[in-house]
Amino acid sequence: MEGLLSHRSTELVTRADLAIIPAPVATDTFKPIKHSDLVDEVHNALTRRQLNVIKEEYAVSEDGMRLFGVLDLTASATDFRFSIGIRNANNKSMRLGMVAGLRCFVCDNMAFVGDFFAIQAKHSKNLVPVDAISLGIDRI
Repeated sequence: MEGLLSHRSTELVTRADLAIIPAPVATDTFKPIKHSDLVDEVHNALTRRQLNVIKEEYAVSEDGMRLFGVLDLTASATDFRFSIGIRNANNKSMRLGMVAGLRCFVCDNMAFVGDFFAIQAKHSKNLVPVDAISLGIDRI
C-alpha cells in the first residue's frame, strides 16, 4: 500500500484548506508550525531543486492540530517517481516528520513509512522549519 490513508478522526483537505487552519500560540519551549506554512516550504524547497509536485493529498485531525500528507514528485526517469510523506502536530503528540522514497505510506493511525526518514524534529524553540525541510529534501 502507498499514499495517504485517512480513516479515524481525520478528514481529507486540499492545500488551500490548510491556510485557514491556525497554529496555536508558541511558548518558550514549543514552536508550532502552521500546516500551510510547512506545505508551502516543502513546495518551495522542491521547486528550488527543479522537482515538481504532480499529486498531493492531505488530511487533518478533527481539531486541526495534526497534519498527514503525501506528495508525489516528478522524476527524470520515466519508470518511477519519488514520494514524500509528511506529518506535523501542533498539539505535541508527535514530531515534525518527513519520509521519502519510491513509495511512502502515511496514515492517521501513526503508520509512517518510506525508504528513509528525511526529517524527525521536535517543535523546539531552536527548530527552523525552512532549514529542516531543505536538509530533508537534500537527502532525497
